Amino acid sequence: MLSTDELKQHIASCPMGDTPEEMREGFERLASVATKHAAEGERDEIEGYPALRFGEGPRRILYFPGGGYVFGSPSTHRSLCRQLARAAGAEVIALDYPKAPEHPWPAQKQAALSVFRRLRDEGSVGVAGDSAGGHLALIAALEADPCLCVAFSPNTLRDDRLTATRKANGERDAMVDDDDDRRLARLVFGEIEPGDPDQTLVLRDLSDLPPSLISVGTDEVLLDDSRVFARHAEAAGAAVTLCERDGFHMEELFADVYEPGLRSVQRAGRFIASVD
Repeated sequence: MLSTDELKQHIASCPMGDTPEEMREGFERLASVATKHAAEGERDEIEGYPALRFGEGPRRILYFPGGGYVFGSPSTHRSLCRQLARAAGAEVIALDYPKAPEHPWPAQKQAALSVFRRLRDEGSVGVAGDSAGGHLALIAALEADPCLCVAFSPNTLRDDRLTATRKANGERDAMVDDDDDRRLARLVFGEIEPGDPDQTLVLRDLSDLPPSLISVGTDEVLLDDSRVFARHAEAAGAAVTLCERDGFHMEELFADVYEPGLRSVQRAGRFIASVD
């Protein structure tokens, strides 16, 4: 297992570049410290979209890999997905949804809902994701009927009046800062619109949210994204659990080689197994 300092040094050694192609290559290098230890998963195609399947069990989880909707894939997240499947005693199906800027929003949502509904025809399905994938999991949880939702450090806010940590934690978060997050958002949405309920999720009716776990690090720029969403969901009567862990954004990506990331994934697995 890597120490926190060793993992941060690895992250710092993997610049993401400026173009989408450079970002994708950089993220592959970043994730490789964990993926080199992880099984590839079983290849599949659902509704025309590639996917990787991990584990087996009575419950199925549709997983949306994070990466700002620009990079990230089932392959970069196979350490996380393999450990989540093991901890939950479930099958985790990681979806390779369309990426921006080649495919701007709402292509990601359309793919997620299409695949979810196909899987739902075969029985109960939960949803999960990290970062942008956590945002997509929450969108699916609000627009479809999953049995549960797990969101690791989701993007939920584009209204600066609702968050302080996007600025305050910029120097503490080893993975992302607010400027980079905004740059990715523009590639996806074109314009950042605080009043768009697809971008600021608390503008939606959250009362129909299924049992949900939101996990976030206290050093994250997106800490308030999770806190504010959870507070609004609770006020709407939803069954949501907010877990604040020590650490930075997307630690779960490194579950095979970083103990805090593994603990976070295992906690989510226990939550999945506990939902009736």
